[in-house]
Amino acid sequence: MKQLLNYKDCEDLSNTICKSFYHGRSDEFEVWRNKKVPNNKNSIMYFYDNLQTALMSYNVFKSKHKCSLVWRE
Repeated sequence: MKQLLNYKDCEDLSNTICKSFYHGRSDEFEVWRNKKVPNNKNSIMYFYDNLQTALMSYNVFKSKHKCSLVWRE
């Protein structure tokens, strides 16, 4: 089955990309996929405008990288 999105597509769909600050403020987030959030000083957070886009991107990223899907209101 052909993959609909690639890594670059997922980057382009995000509205913000920044160095991860999850572990300094984890109480602000709810983990939806992969409860073991990567704890790495080189981790990156991608922010999406809606859950559908975030979930599609998570499914692309998880095939090659340790990642989690978290939500913050």
